[in-house]
Amino acid sequence: MFIFTFRRKKTRAAVLAAAAFAIFAVLIMHGGQRDAAVFSGAPEAMGVSNNEQRVFYLESMGFLVNPDPVETEEVTIPDEFGDVYTRYNELQREAGFDLEPYRGEVCVRYTYQIHNFDEAEYTVYANLLTFEDRIIGGDICSRELDGFMMPLKSPA
Repeated sequence: MFIFTFRRKKTRAAVLAAAAFAIFAVLIMHGGQRDAAVFSGAPEAMGVSNNEQRVFYLESMGFLVNPDPVETEEVTIPDEFGDVYTRYNELQREAGFDLEPYRGEVCVRYTYQIHNFDEAEYTVYANLLTFEDRIIGGDICSRELDGFMMPLKSPA
């Protein structure tokens, strides 16, 4: 009869415990800081520092857009929201965004023409509001007199 005994090395257990603690600490630090730009049902809104990434973001939501924006403009989000911005922010919240944390900030709005919006008889655009290379808001709209504006959501 043979008897085998195993002995754990204390250093391996200490290293594993330290690694588990480090992972736990990182999760705690970052878990509570939910980015307001992340939008449910859409790809991660981080890392849109160039046009290809913005186009990919829209295409991954199901929109077929021109690869070049029809308009790029700096927009200052007001310090105090009037009726118009309050309603616009309600629209943003429907899509999972919130402009409240960006009051007084200068952001960039990129406007792309959408080609596969079947419900409209006229040109439809996707607006992306970005701040520090992150999408913080946006909408789908038409510029016609009897046009519309809706939250930036997948058309499906």
